Order: sequence, then C-alpha cells, then structure tokens
Amino acid sequence: MSFKSSTGADDVGKRINVSSSNQLGQGVGGAGGGVTPKSFYATGGTITEPGDGYVYHQLPNTVGDTADVFEVVQMNSEPAKNFIEIMLGGSGGGGGSGASSDSGGAFPGSGGSGGTVGAWSIPVTTGTYDQRIGAGGVADFGPNGPGQSGPGGGGGGTPGGFSYFRASGDPNRELKTPGGIGGNPGNPGSAGAATPGSNVAISWTWAGGTIQDNLPSAGVNGSSPNGGASGGGPQPSSKWWKPIGGSGGSAGGNGGGGRTNPNNEGGWRNPGNAAGNAGRILLRYPKISTYQPGIPGVSD
Repeated sequence: MSFKSSTGADDVGKRINVSSSNQLGQGVGGAGGGVTPKSFYATGGTITEPGDGYVYHQLPNTVGDTADVFEVVQMNSEPAKNFIEIMLGGSGGGGGSGASSDSGGAFPGSGGSGGTVGAWSIPVTTGTYDQRIGAGGVADFGPNGPGQSGPGGGGGGTPGGFSYFRASGDPNRELKTPGGIGGNPGNPGSAGAATPGSNVAISWTWAGGTIQDNLPSAGVNGSSPNGGASGGGPQPSSKWWKPIGGSGGSAGGNGGGGRTNPNNEGGWRNPGNAAGNAGRILLRYPKISTYQPGIPGVSD
C-alpha cells in the first residue's frame, strides 16, 4: 500500500515541500506546518479528523477476509507514541421464524442477539494489517404451505459472523470479537426459547496491548420478536468510538411474526429477518500538532 497525498503524488516530500524526496518528512519546520521526522504515518480506510484531537480510520465494511486494509508507513521515534486504539464489532444473529396455527395462538420467532463489541489499545509496527468483517446472520425458512402447520419454518436464525484485526502474517497479533446468536422459532401455542446473548469470550493475543471494552450482547426473551442490540447497547456516550462507530457491532435480526391461517389452510409461516448490518472496525490515534488535512494519517 503506497502513501499518496491528496494531489495524487507518490512522493510525500513533494507534497510538503521537502527538498530531499527520498527522506520522508525531513526538513519540515513546526512554524510552517507539515510532518516532522519523528512522525507516525498510517494509511487505510476512510480517514477523518473531526476536531477532537484524533485521526480516525474507518476500515472497509466489506464482508469476509481482506488483506492489507491498514498500513503503518513510518514509526514515531518515541516508542510510547506507536499505539492505536481500535474497536471491533461482531455481527448480529438472524431472527427466528414465526409459527403457523389453524386455530390461533401462533407465536412469533424470537429476535437474534447482537454482536459483541471490543476495544483495545495496542502497539503497532511498520507493515500491513488484515481484517475480517463478519456477515450478519440470516433467517432459515423451512417448509411452507398447506399441511405444514406447526412451529416456525426451518427453525432459528443463523449466528452472526465474527470480526478480526491482525498483523499480516503474524498470528500472535490478532483481535477477535464474536457475532450474535440466531433467534429461536415460535410455536403454535407458546413462545419459543429465549435467544442467548453473544457470551462467547473475546479472543485476543497482542503483546503490550490492553483491553478497554469487552461488551457481549444481552439475551433476547423468547416472547420478543425484536432483535437484540450489539454490545449490550445502548452503550454510554462516553465511549470514544460512539460518535463515529455508533453501536459498534450489528444488532440481531427481528423474529418472524406468528400467523393464524383462515379456513384451516395450515402451514403458511413468516420467516425471520436477517441481521441488519455486518460488523465494523474503527481505529484512532492522536493527531500531529501541525496536522494538515492534505496529509491524512499522521500522528506526532
């Protein structure tokens, strides 16, 4: 991943008027702005600087594995300044399908639970980093039509996928948050079973890292067709990732409504709903005091 300025030039030195183009950041004075020789450079994703003293990278929300989504181009000469904060959210589980009944009392499926949200502070080194964005759970839907009266369709929704962030080629530096649980189907005469929360433990190994948040989602009552919030939300507004990252992960999908069939037709069911969104990843670090919007991803 090469660093490009907003003008499209490959040579960062040209963008900031440095005379020696092969020596990154040299010769830039504090009064004139720009980048100092000791600065931390990073690229990747959508880079924003909202005015709170930090540079943010919203990494792509492409579902699945994506290599080289973030790159540290240059380290700061002070080791204590080579840290980033990062939030990972898992995706929500799909909702359960609703029951069918000829005589009334058909209950909806329960909603899926949301994904877990985790946040860390981790040291980084020059090189590239990979991600996985978990897909939202889907709603299974089984037999439908005359003669299929009974519990909801094909059963519960599927689980939401996990998300990870890791150093390329280094399994000893990886962060992972699990997705939510799929909702259970409704029954003709009673509510379905409750949906567990995303209580699978966060998995991470990163020397020198510290965890800030470990927020599993809550369970969903069996009589509730509403999908559960991610990370046990709503989370406090004081979380650093809330203004840009929202609720972090993805909420669970709603359960399908129960259905009473006229004239004893039997079997027409309502499927559950897929989780609304995939997981997401957001990271930040302090911005340089002489930060220029034309040179994003710089920290001093």
